[in-house]
Amino acid sequence: SIGQGVVGKRPLLAAAIAIPILAGIGALLVVPRIEHRITGQVEIAPMVTYKIYSKETGILSDVRFREGDTIKAGDLFAELSVMDMEQEKAKIETRREIARQAYLRALGMSNMAEARMKESEMSQSTRELANLTSKMENTKIISPYEGQVLTKDLAQKAGENISRGAVVGEVVDLSRLMVKISVSEEEMRYISAGQEIHFKVSAYPTRLYTARIDRIGLEAEPRDKVVYFGGYATIDNPARELRAGMSGRGKVLAGKWRPVDQIMEQPAHWYRMNWAW
Repeated sequence: SIGQGVVGKRPLLAAAIAIPILAGIGALLVVPRIEHRITGQVEIAPMVTYKIYSKETGILSDVRFREGDTIKAGDLFAELSVMDMEQEKAKIETRREIARQAYLRALGMSNMAEARMKESEMSQSTRELANLTSKMENTKIISPYEGQVLTKDLAQKAGENISRGAVVGEVVDLSRLMVKISVSEEEMRYISAGQEIHFKVSAYPTRLYTARIDRIGLEAEPRDKVVYFGGYATIDNPARELRAGMSGRGKVLAGKWRPVDQIMEQPAHWYRMNWAW
């Protein structure tokens, strides 16, 4: 009968549905494992920052570099005004010349006591000139380091009174930089030290960089209602193409997973957080 025919076809229909499903699940189970990649925002930051100090007190008259510029060791970073020192130098030189002329007159008159006194004044002026010349040399603020200038608004500092030992600028060492990748709280359990990061920066979208995680940050960073943690790595930068402050996208290679595991991970995580306890 018709009813018996329909009933008889049900097992066949069930088998026709079940077989492809089981075949698909079996295929997912036997497919080779693929890399589990955790994506996140990447930022480039300095590893080492050097400070450039003023060796003298004075008015900052000239700044040769701006934020972001590359500077070499030995470059003139800035200068202090020497106007007051030049005036003082002229006064000392005048005193020394007056003393010299008086010394010569005293010798001509065989007034040895007067000559010795003027000779002493000449020596004192010479010492003062040497000291002043040293101070004038120190008004040239030389960078002892190579790197990238970090200090903002350097040009606006011109005219400021700078004291001896004050920090005039900061330079970051570009040969080795820190890479920070921000990963959401839910995905932090997949991240660990030793894993590789592959990343690109916006400045060079066709270049792929590789680093290895050194440590995981302990401090949470709430952003747009999502909590992030940082994974930190170091990278050598021999060509100096990477700069502090650059940003881009990165992927952490978090181990090889079966495709079925990756598909089921999010539902499983929701289940563990809401029902399995």
